[in-house]
Amino acid sequence: MFSIASNSLKERNVVERQIESFKKNYNKEIGIVVDKYVDTLSPGSIVHAHCHFSNTIIGAECLGERGKSSEDVGKEAALNLINEYNSRACVDKRTIDQLMIYMGLSKNSKIKTSEISNHIKTNARIIEKFLDVKFKIDENIVECFKV
Repeated sequence: MFSIASNSLKERNVVERQIESFKKNYNKEIGIVVDKYVDTLSPGSIVHAHCHFSNTIIGAECLGERGKSSEDVGKEAALNLINEYNSRACVDKRTIDQLMIYMGLSKNSKIKTSEISNHIKTNARIIEKFLDVKFKIDENIVECFKV
C-alpha cells in the first residue's frame, strides 16, 4: 500500500490520514506501507494498493483532489481494492487495456477483468485495425481471436 502526497500537504498529515482511513476500511492484512511526501509542482496525493496472488496482481487507487478529505481518499482506495478483489477477475480494470495488444499478437486469448470501460472498447477497435484479429467483449470477459 502506498500513500504519497505533495510536501505542501505535510503539515496537514495527509499521508498518515490516508493510511489510517485505508486501514480502517480494508479488513485484510496490509503488507509493506510506503508513506512519503515529495516535491511537486502542485499539491495532490494518491493512495495505491495491490494484492498478490499466485498468478496475478490486482490493484486499485484513488487520487486526492481539492475538496476531497484524506479520509475519503483512503476509504475510496480501500473500497476500490475490495471491489477488484470481490470481482474474482484475474486482471484489474486498469491493467486489461495494457494486455490487449499482447492478446492481439497471440491471436487467441481470453481474460476476465473486473469492469469493462469505454477505454477497453476503444482499445479493441484500434487493435482490430492494425492486426488480423477480432475482440469479443461479453460481460467482463475480453476475448481475442484470429479472423
